[in-house]
Amino acid sequence: MQLTILFLKVFLILLLTGCHFSPALNWHQGNQITLNKTRIELDSHLWVNLVPIMEKQKNNYLYGSLYFSADKPLPADVMVEAVIIKQGREEWKIQQDTIELRIHDQHYWEVVFAQKVDADMNRRFEVALLLQKLGKTAWLVERGVKVEKVYY
Repeated sequence: MQLTILFLKVFLILLLTGCHFSPALNWHQGNQITLNKTRIELDSHLWVNLVPIMEKQKNNYLYGSLYFSADKPLPADVMVEAVIIKQGREEWKIQQDTIELRIHDQHYWEVVFAQKVDADMNRRFEVALLLQKLGKTAWLVERGVKVEKVYY
């Protein structure tokens, strides 16, 4: 009896909070998907700044530009739900408030971020981007993304 009441309480809390579930992240997913009849492809670029900086030690930051292009104009209601990067078994979810969306044109969008990451910048990363449109969600995953070294 108590278990049933507990289950009902949890169910009601989830229902009332508007909780929604995204599809499980499959790191073997490809970098191309079709979302609402629009073909979308991910092209990821990662880099670190090697110029010594005193201010808040930003040398540990990994910068990213995730470009996604489409065969049709991307609707304005496409949302970036999550960005996750992975190296080996370690994963980092990029904080939503550090993600910036740039729209270059109707077919070409960019997601940029800077995230403090304690990882080997000489090894490659995997990058996952979760998109949502009209309640349908899908992951784009790119594997083997090299970290470029820049001096600026």
